[in-house]
Amino acid sequence: MKQTTVTLIMAVVLAFNATADDNRVSQEDYEAYKWKTEGRAKALAEARRSCSAIYKATADKKIKDWTVKEGNAIKACRQLGLFK
Repeated sequence: MKQTTVTLIMAVVLAFNATADDNRVSQEDYEAYKWKTEGRAKALAEARRSCSAIYKATADKKIKDWTVKEGNAIKACRQLGLFK
């Protein structure tokens, strides 16, 4: 995960540092970066919606009353940093 994040950060830095006269980032590289970023943004938005629904469903429940599925979903949301 960290290597992917570093790669993404480097792509962003190159994309923003490149000027019209500078060919360090090709149009194809930029389009690939843009496609990956949009895909990740959509996935993160979906995860936020799912975690919000889990929170609403379990907020008033005691931990012992959670189903296994709810417990696993909460663990996943915590790992993403979307649920505390």
